[in-house]
Amino acid sequence: MTTNNNNTINFPLRLSLFIESVNNSTLNVKTCKAITGGGLGKNNGKMPGRTYGISAWRCKTGSKLAKIAGSVCSACYAMKGNYKKYKNVRDGFIKRADSLTHPLWAEAMAVQIRRYSTGKVFRWHDTGDIQTLDHLLMVVMVAHATPKTRHWIPTREIAIIKQLDRLVKAGRVTIPSNLCVRVSSHFVGQKPWRTLPEWCNTSTVSWDDAPDTCPAPQQDGKCLDCRKCWDKTVKNTNYIQH
Repeated sequence: MTTNNNNTINFPLRLSLFIESVNNSTLNVKTCKAITGGGLGKNNGKMPGRTYGISAWRCKTGSKLAKIAGSVCSACYAMKGNYKKYKNVRDGFIKRADSLTHPLWAEAMAVQIRRYSTGKVFRWHDTGDIQTLDHLLMVVMVAHATPKTRHWIPTREIAIIKQLDRLVKAGRVTIPSNLCVRVSSHFVGQKPWRTLPEWCNTSTVSWDDAPDTCPAPQQDGKCLDCRKCWDKTVKNTNYIQH
C-alpha cells in the first residue's frame, strides 16, 4: 500500500475499504507471513504479547544517534549481539523492512493480529522504527481494524509524527483509542518531549528510578502484569539504562 496524495486526502474512505477487506480477507497465515517478511514475533518471555520489528539499521533517526555517545541508540541491543553476528538474522529483519511496500502488507498484519493478539497487547518495532508517513498510516489502520488489541508503538521519528498530526488536525485521520504512540527521548537523562501532538505519549531513559519507571529490572526482566507502555493515561514511561 503506497502513499500518494489521494490516499492521504481520502483516508476515511481508505480506512473503510481496508476494514472491509480485512473482514472478508481470504489470506491464510502462511501467506500473511510471506507478505510481511516472516510474520509476527513470538513472546520472548519478557513481552506479554506478539511483536513486529524491522531492521534497526533502517532507522532514520536512530541510525544517526547510534553514532553519538550518550544517546540511547548508541547502546541499541538490535545493532549488536545475534542481531549483528548472524547474517540470517540481519537479512530476516531487512526482509521485513522491505515488505512494507507490499500492497497487502497492512491487511496481512491485521489478519495475523486478529488471530494471535485479540484481547491481548501488541508491540510495534521491538527493533527498528517508522519509515514513512504511509508506514505510520498503515499502523493506524491496522489498529483501527483490530479494536480488541491494545497497540504500543515507540518512535523517534518526530518529523513523521508531525506530518501525521497535520492530517489529524485537519480531520482527515483519527487516532484509535487502542493505539498508544510514545515518542522516545534521544539521550539518557533527557526530559520527555514537550512540543508534541495531544494524542502522543512519551518515554525516557534514565540511570535511576523516575516516576512510572518500567518495573521489569526488578521482575527478572519481565513485564508480568504491568502494561504501562500500552496505557495512554501514563503520559511518560521511563526505562532504566541497561
